[in-house]
Amino acid sequence: MKKIVLVYGSIAGLILAAWMIGFTSLGKMDDFENGMIYGYASMIIAFSFIYVGISKYKSQMPGSTITFKQGFMVGLYITLIASTFYVLAWLLVYYTMAPDFMEKYLAFTIEKMNGNNAPQAEIDAYVKEMKSFNEMYKNPLVNMAFTYMEVIPVGLLMSAISSFLIKQENKNQKGKSIKAVPLPFLLCQRTQNPILFGKSSWKPSGAGREIILQVASDLPSFYWPFP
Repeated sequence: MKKIVLVYGSIAGLILAAWMIGFTSLGKMDDFENGMIYGYASMIIAFSFIYVGISKYKSQMPGSTITFKQGFMVGLYITLIASTFYVLAWLLVYYTMAPDFMEKYLAFTIEKMNGNNAPQAEIDAYVKEMKSFNEMYKNPLVNMAFTYMEVIPVGLLMSAISSFLIKQENKNQKGKSIKAVPLPFLLCQRTQNPILFGKSSWKPSGAGREIILQVASDLPSFYWPFP
């Protein structure tokens, strides 16, 4: 699991970081009207790798099956790694590329409130509140906490959705008609094709006609996935 979460967490994190830094470099950080849409769009794209990571983990599990909890935990770890990339990228942007971000955002919201004919008392109260928040936000620890709170819920939602979808795949696979045939019984049956054990000369006569050998307890069994 460790390699999977590191790889896909890093991929998702690099997408988030590159998007944010590129977004700022192009001067789009001041687009407060659509900034939230761009931001959450990048999160959805990046966190789509949670599904890929869980699928990869599932393929390595015995029987290629996975529980919802197992899938969600993989998604959680990927989320935490990717979110850390996101937070570090934001700290870089905030303290070096856009130190006046909060002042510009405040000016934008005041203008919008004036356009909506908000009472002056309401505007004054909002300005006072935002100035207080701005001072608190300059603290890196507070900044990091709020930034994690912004991105982690999206990752958790994508983890839950991905785990549910992959769990449904398990149910669909289990729902297929499969007959378990003990080895001694199978050896006594006539089949359309010769079976030479230990060699690769047996060829299926149709799509899906294959015999899967699974060792159950001490007795090998064959699973015959067709009538």
